[in-house]
Amino acid sequence: MNKLLTVEDLSFRYKDQDALLENISFDFKPGEILTFLGQNGSGKTTLLNLVLGFLKHGSGDIKWYLPQDKLAFVKQFANMNFNFPMSVHEFLALAFLKDHSVFYRLSYVEQKKIEKILREFGLDQIASSAITQLSGGERQKLLIAQAMLLDPKVLLLDEPFNNIDARYVDEMILIFKKFRDTGGSILSVNHDWGIARKMSDRVILLKEGILAHGDPKKVLSKDLFLKLYF
Repeated sequence: MNKLLTVEDLSFRYKDQDALLENISFDFKPGEILTFLGQNGSGKTTLLNLVLGFLKHGSGDIKWYLPQDKLAFVKQFANMNFNFPMSVHEFLALAFLKDHSVFYRLSYVEQKKIEKILREFGLDQIASSAITQLSGGERQKLLIAQAMLLDPKVLLLDEPFNNIDARYVDEMILIFKKFRDTGGSILSVNHDWGIARKMSDRVILLKEGILAHGDPKKVLSKDLFLKLYF
């Protein structure tokens, strides 16, 4: 499989508004971190919602080449409710409860997977802590750890670095690159130029349509920065 997703001539507008996205075409390939980059209101999250099927597109074509159960979508933690009285471990266990009753007991294999992901994400020391007490970075790591428990092939991330502590940025980039290097792929939305350059294999700059795309080391120039944000 040399493609995970193709998008061809995609256009979208919200009702009674000018076109937000016009003539968007791109491929998403196995083993890459692809980032949609642009200022607020450029359509990054809308494009992510379109490829996920959360929004109906006006024209064009979207085609995935792998089963939907191999996709894992991670929302911004700011859009999640962390006020439930549960621990970090209990929150991770929810990944396995989708098709079971609340009285389901984790299998040995599921329990070992949770222990492993806690160690890999540096959450093992706070496994019994209440999720209400976590920092922004810890909450974001927890959401991503939960998504990875079901062994997805693709992570779809909506602003994974938004409003998190700066000390977690490099740690999370390493987690994402390890996921890629072990056979995963990532489609991400970002507005931070520096993080996109450090994390991505390929970027798509959005400003109504695609302003530019390619290797971030070549694409993310000063001239394009000015065109994108000013």
